[in-house]
Amino acid sequence: MIKERFETIAKGNLASRPIPSVEDSILLRLLVQGLVVVGIIAVDVAAETQMSFWAVPLSLAGATWSWYRRRDRNVPVKFLLAMGMLLAMGAFFGNLFTQLNDTRFVLAELLIQLQVLHSFDLPRRKDLGYSMVIGLILMGVAGTLSQTLAFAPLLLIFLAIALPVLVLDYQSRLGISRVRKRQKLPLLSN
Repeated sequence: MIKERFETIAKGNLASRPIPSVEDSILLRLLVQGLVVVGIIAVDVAAETQMSFWAVPLSLAGATWSWYRRRDRNVPVKFLLAMGMLLAMGAFFGNLFTQLNDTRFVLAELLIQLQVLHSFDLPRRKDLGYSMVIGLILMGVAGTLSQTLAFAPLLLIFLAIALPVLVLDYQSRLGISRVRKRQKLPLLSN
């Protein structure tokens, strides 16, 4: 009886909740994904690793999947993502104990793993904001790991993508769907 009551309450709560508003701007989503990709590649260049060979395609696949499923609740997927994030955290702590002297790369590896998992569930602007912050943190970690100027072009690319992302994010917050062209006003005749 208690189990049946709990299931009824759980189903009622899930059904009664409104689906949160989603971010429909595909340009904003593409540019945010560009920030993440540049951040992942920057860490690869600075740390001389090859994580981007698996992280970039999976992140792009996740963002694509998230675009098509952005209006759905995706509860089973969220459960699997939570399990994956717990596994990533376990791997992080395992790697942390092996590299106690310099934890920057271990942290970057965790952030990349979390971002790849997070890219499969980006329905709202808030979720895209988390991805923007992760991309920025990855650039910061890459900057501290970098010992050559090979990082500089990636920093410029990141900046070139970040400025339009900030504009689009601000427009989305204000509810402006697109920038309207200025209409020519007719000249007043005397």
